[in-house]
Parts: sequence; structure tokens; C-alpha cells
Amino acid sequence: MRKLTYLLGLGMLAASLFISCGTDEDALGPSLIVTSDNPVVAAPNSVITIQWRADAGDAKLATFTIKEGNVAILDEDNVDWDNADIDNSQNTSYVDQARVRVGTADTDFRLSVMDKDGKSADVTVVVTIDNTVVGGPINTYSARLMGAQSNLDIGSYLDANTGTVMLQAAAEASSAAVDVVYY
Repeated sequence: MRKLTYLLGLGMLAASLFISCGTDEDALGPSLIVTSDNPVVAAPNSVITIQWRADAGDAKLATFTIKEGNVAILDEDNVDWDNADIDNSQNTSYVDQARVRVGTADTDFRLSVMDKDGKSADVTVVVTIDNTVVGGPINTYSARLMGAQSNLDIGSYLDANTGTVMLQAAAEASSAAVDVVYY
């Protein structure tokens, strides 16, 4: 009788271990969607913006990667997208974007999010280069007079987009608009 009690106890312990432990394969992985255009049609050598949303499954989000072919990219804002860490404030829902320069040939960008359990989700953004697309209009201006640094009446700063010549105080107030400084 003692052996039977011992075996039943051991059997119940083993059964409880099998029942209580699920497999990692049952865990829900992250999801990833591209919220910007996909596929993308772009002009040669232009900058496109790829936007996305990644949501965690059963584990928090850990890293995000963007690759063109087999190479992780460095975007126009100098963000290295090679297993970039996802901030703790965004590890359950990660919304972001990357500004990426495309070349002269069609290409694909593979976006990948990985969670802390090693599960991942991937999306491919297809980019088609349209060689018939031309750049925007070229602004032309006639005779924009600029003064040197010692001229108090005529500005030394030019906004090339609007053709506006500014004095130093106006240029300091809107420094992002200054394209040319005459010295």
C-alpha cells in the first residue's frame, strides 16, 4: 500500500507539472503594420518616409530593424536601424517612422520587430522607382541686393526659398530659413 501511495503521489506531481507548463510556441508574438504607403512609387534619389506601428503580444517589444537587402540602413536622420532598441515607454505599442533615401533602382525594405522572448514579425515595403518623376520647380529671382556684415541697412542673410533678404535680428529669429550668408 505504501508503494501505491508513493506512486500515486509521484504521478500527481508529474501530471501537475505537465498541465501547468505551456510551451513557448503557444505565446503570442508581436504584430507589425506599415501605416504609410506600401508599395511606394518614388523619384530617383529621393527621400521616402516609412511609418509603422508594432504591438506587443505576450512579451514586451525589444528591438526594431530595417534592412535593404541584407544590410541594415542608416536613415536620413542618422538613426542606425540595426536592432535598434525600443524605449521602455514604447515597448507595448511602438509607433515610429524612418526617412530613407532611395537610389535609381527598384528596392525593398524589410522591417522587423522582435520581442523579449525572441519572437518577431516582419513586413516588406516595396519601392518602385519612377524615372518619369521630375523634381519640383526651380525658384528664380532677379537682383537680390545683399549687404556685407558692416552694412546696417541691407541684410546679409538670404532665404533662397522665398528670395527674402534679412537683417541679423530677423535671421536669428528664423535661422532655419537662412540659406545664404553674405560676408
